[in-house]
Order: sequence, then structure tokens, then C-alpha cells
Amino acid sequence: MLDNFHKLSGALPLFAWPGDIIFSKPRYTLRTLLSSVLISSLILLDAGFAGSESTARKKTISLLDAVNLAVRQSPTLAAQKEQLGVLEGLHWESLGDFDILTSASVEASRSYVSLTEDEEEAVGTSSVDVTSSTISLGLSKQLQSSQTLSLDASVERSKDDVDNPTSPNTGTVTLTLSQPLLRGRGSVSASANLRAARLLLEASEKDLRQIVAETISTTVSAYWRYVSAVERLGILRESEKRTEKRYQDVKALIAADEQPKSDLSQSKADLASIRAARISAETDVFTARQNLGVAIGIPYESIYALPLPATYYPELKELHVPKTTIVPRVIKKIWTNRSELLAARKRTDASKTLVEGAKRDLLPDLSLQLQAGYSAFDEGTAADRYFNAFSKDIPGANVAAKLVYEFPVGNNTRKGRLYRLESLFRQNRINENEIRRTIQSEVAVALSILKGSSDSYSQAVEAAAQYQQALESERQKYRLQTSTLLDLQQLEDKYTQALLTQVDAATAFAIAVIE
Repeated sequence: MLDNFHKLSGALPLFAWPGDIIFSKPRYTLRTLLSSVLISSLILLDAGFAGSESTARKKTISLLDAVNLAVRQSPTLAAQKEQLGVLEGLHWESLGDFDILTSASVEASRSYVSLTEDEEEAVGTSSVDVTSSTISLGLSKQLQSSQTLSLDASVERSKDDVDNPTSPNTGTVTLTLSQPLLRGRGSVSASANLRAARLLLEASEKDLRQIVAETISTTVSAYWRYVSAVERLGILRESEKRTEKRYQDVKALIAADEQPKSDLSQSKADLASIRAARISAETDVFTARQNLGVAIGIPYESIYALPLPATYYPELKELHVPKTTIVPRVIKKIWTNRSELLAARKRTDASKTLVEGAKRDLLPDLSLQLQAGYSAFDEGTAADRYFNAFSKDIPGANVAAKLVYEFPVGNNTRKGRLYRLESLFRQNRINENEIRRTIQSEVAVALSILKGSSDSYSQAVEAAAQYQQALESERQKYRLQTSTLLDLQQLEDKYTQALLTQVDAATAFAIAVIE
């Protein structure tokens, strides 16, 4: 393996589940680390970003650095946060249906009213100068239980030279209760939009959590592929150095007539082949760095300066992979915790709420209005006469009851709305069931891949260790001239391939754990 990885200080071990996987100190469990990553990432959603230049100036980038940057800068997360804001606004709008509405008006007028000949003869003038003023105040609130309460108070002053020379002030107070009897009756109809908006907001919050988890998973996967590309490049560079040395050794032996010239072609071919593999590996490093930069969300110009990875693969000591028999138990737990499924469930509930309200809205609008209040009276032009008009000369209570019926012929608007919402409800339910079904398969596949990748990783580590011992033994034989250069070359090639296989297996295992 690359020496620079072995010498890195502060590398954080990532995986410690399932089983007892021993890493460099300190030791963490997967649940502990992922929990800390998720919590810190959620906190960092609202934190400012210091800039990608600080990352570029670092010599290495750790896995936690990459995850934190991704959560801070992810465009997908930023867009989801804005979507959450949209739904928060929608929730506020729905709450506005139950706000207390206040109204106030002041009106003053003056007019001249023409009189008939008989009225002229009686009052001695051809017209009457009429002045009037009105002040009105009103409060109204719709309750979530469907009733509407309103309180209105008004005072009117009118004066003319004929009928009202003393400027009478009339005050009126009216309390009105409107109770829907068919359409709109009950909280099912009245607060359907509010409850649906609340559920959609909760679904968006679950979406945000799911996107955080997906962003972390994508970033971690990209990080391990970056580690893999850098590690493979290091292995191939070391192999190229050995192949170059063998080539020079063959040339020297041929010059000394100790080896046939035909062996030089084989050495040249080996050197060209390993150089081609190294060039391809350099391209892979470039691609992996770009992919990690995109996953992190840093600007394109800064991706080129992305430092080498600091966090290295775990070292397997003991590994106990969960058996596939735990799949039902895992699925049951996921169904109660998976943000994606919870969000889908919230959307289904929201559309169901809207359907229930739309069904109630198909009914005719029949409302019972009950009114109670009083009128009072006072005379005079002074300002305080306005207020006296609410408390002086009250003859008694005013009461009234009214039935109001309204129903559009055809009712196409409400029918169309119900049809649309029912289709939306069925669509959301299908999506929820599909997510539920997919999760079942994903859990089974994930556990299978985890077991396979862990077994492969373990065998790859063992193979690399055995080839290393064999290579050391073969070098000793070569120094004692009991082995040929060709034998040493073949074993070195096998060792190189074993190291590459170990890197691939370690990458597959690390990705399997996070996914």
C-alpha cells in the first residue's frame, strides 16, 4: 500500500459495524460516527461556508471534511431547504383562513333633497340640506370547527332641517353566528387545507433528512472511490519502478551475454503495459477527484486543487456480518424510521385529507345564521354623543335567524377538484407502496452485498499477505541464484494484482457499509 496513507496522522476510522472491526485508534462504531456526521451535518445546514479555498490549502482531506463540505454546499440540499420554505409559506397561508379579520370605515356625506310641491308648501323651502356620518367597526373569525363568528358595531348620525333637526345618533351592535349545515360543516371540510399543508410541511422535513442521508452516502462513496483511485495509482507506480529496474537488469545481463536478446522484447512489453496501466490510473484519479468535488459541491475551479484523501480503509481483524434472517426485523425498523417512506406516507395522508374535504364540498351550501344585538339612541352634535349612542335609550334586544342556500347548477368546479384530488391520492398511495416494496428488496440486496464484499475483502487481504511473503521468499532465492528473473517477475506481477484486488475489495466493502 502507499506509504503516504500509512503515515497520515489523524485519519479517522469509519466502519465498526457489523462485528468487531479493529482500526487505528481512536475507535468508532459506524452508528456512532454516522450519527455524529448526520447531527453535525444538520447543524451545518444553517452555518455559513468559509470557502473552498481553505480546503484547497490543506494537504489532505478527511472523510468528515468531505461530508461536512457536502452538506454545507450541496445544491440539492439548498434547493430542498427552499422547498421547505415554500411549504412553510403554504402552511402560513392556510393558517390565514382562521385569522381574525378586522374592518373599520368612516363615511361622511352631504346632499340636497328636492321636495314635492306639497312638501314645499308645508316646510317653506324647495329642498332639504341633509348631512350624515357613519362609523363602523367589525371583527370576524372562522373557527376550525366550521362556524364563523362576527361582531359588528356602528353608529350613524343624520341631520336635516325638516325631519331630524336635533341630529339623532343611532348605535347598533350585532353578533352573528353562521353555522354550515351541509357543505363546509365540521373540521373535515373547514380545516382540510390547513391539515394537508401541515402534513406536506412535515413530508418536506422528512425529504430534507432523506436528502441529507443521500448526500452523505453519495459523498462517502465518492470519497472511497477517490481513495481507491489514488491507492491504485500508487501501487501501479511502484510496480512501474520495479518493472523499469527489471528492464535495466535484463539489458545489463544481455550486455554481459548472460541472457538472450530475445528476453529484452518481453521486458519492453512488460514495461509498456505497466506504463499504460499507470497512465489509465492517473486518468482515474482525475475522474475520481472531479466526482468527489461535484459531490462536495465546491466550485469547478477549486476541484483541481482538491487534496489527497486522509482517511484510509479499515483493517479487518474480526468480522461478523448479519445473517439474511434478520431482513424482516431490519425492514420493520426501517419502515418506522426511513425518512423517504415517512415523507411518502405524509403525502398520502395529506392528499387523503384533501379528498375528504372535497367530498364534503360537493354538498349544497346551506347555512344557518343567528343574530343577536341591540340598538341605542341619543341626540346631539357633540362628539361624545357618538359613544352615548351605544348605551342610552336601549329599547331591547334584537334577534334574527336566517337560512341561506346556495348551489351551483352542474357543480363542475367542485366535481373536477374532487376528481383531481382523488387521482393525486391514488398516485401518492402507489408511490408509497412502491417505496415500501423497493425497501424490502434493497435491504435484502444490501445485506447480501455486505456479506459478499466483507468475505471478498477478507480473502483479498489474506491473498495480498501471502503473496507478499512469497515474494520476499522469491527475492531471497533470486539473491542466492536459485531462482530466475522471470520467476521473480511473475511473482511481482501477481503481488501487484493482489494489491489492486485488495483495494477494489476494500472499496466495495466500505461502500457496501455506507449504503
